Amino acid sequence: MGTDYKVTELEQRGPFQGMHRGMTITSGALILLFVLFTGLSSDTAAVVFGTARAWIEGTFSGYYLVTVVALLVVCAFIVCSRYGSIRLGTDDSRPEFSNFAWFSMLFSAGIGIGILFFGVAEPIFYLDNTDSFGYPNNPHADMAGATAIGHERAIDALRVTVFH
Repeated sequence: MGTDYKVTELEQRGPFQGMHRGMTITSGALILLFVLFTGLSSDTAAVVFGTARAWIEGTFSGYYLVTVVALLVVCAFIVCSRYGSIRLGTDDSRPEFSNFAWFSMLFSAGIGIGILFFGVAEPIFYLDNTDSFGYPNNPHADMAGATAIGHERAIDALRVTVFH
């Protein structure tokens, strides 16, 4: 019913139960190769990934911008048109969650990912003393005399992070 794979291709038992053996092994091997390449040859990986990123940004930046704007326009059209009230389900079905519950879940997920990401990234950013962004990352630590990366600068980095 709309699936492009046969149920018989999925393993019925064993360590690959419910998975396609070939796809699982191939994807696992590719991930392992990526991790090994990045971990064992970090300088080469940095050059390769930096070059790939620069090419992608230089080649697709305009396309990406146009695509995002077009998708936002399409979404706004769907919401504001008669298609925005089409029920995704049977005619008598009702949403499991209210609009407030959906907003709460999305807000909580956004705050959660912000805490998970910036909980590590922000203190490291404030610990950095290279002025790689063209401005001092932690003027508080610089004014306090903790210009070298060390214990005092780490404490100031955590102070600024907690302040934020």
